[in-house]
Amino acid sequence: MELQNNEAVQEFLKLLMENMPSKGQDYSTMLWQVDGMARQLEQALNELQTVKQELGKMQENPVKRTVSRIVQSVEQKIHALQEQLSVVKDTIAEHAKQAVESVKQTGISALDKTVSFLGIGKALNAIQEDLNRTMADTAKSIEKIETIGHELRSVGGHLKNAG
Repeated sequence: MELQNNEAVQEFLKLLMENMPSKGQDYSTMLWQVDGMARQLEQALNELQTVKQELGKMQENPVKRTVSRIVQSVEQKIHALQEQLSVVKDTIAEHAKQAVESVKQTGISALDKTVSFLGIGKALNAIQEDLNRTMADTAKSIEKIETIGHELRSVGGHLKNAG
């Protein structure tokens, strides 16, 4: 689920943009970044799937086992990140829903309380830093895997030519 497509999130964003444009812009940026992170994680999983397919074509050897362990470790990290991001998305959607209900019941003054409760800027920075750190680690691991995969394909080609 993309946050930007969530009805309550859209309604809350509209309220923010109409009444607190700078906070609305921060909130919109946060939504865009969280959705972008989800897409990046999905893309990383797709790349790992390609590496796993390449590994499946190889004969069993120590390098294949090492790369397989690295792939499995990276895949577990990505799944853990996806779970964390899913919790964040659910929390954002639930807070948006509660905020919209609060505004409907008590008026725009509830919006101020909700925005300060959400701590949009702090939440955005914390999420961004944590996910950037993990994504950087994951990207390095994927890069290593891709390099090893390229070298293995090259060695395989040489062995075929020698045969």
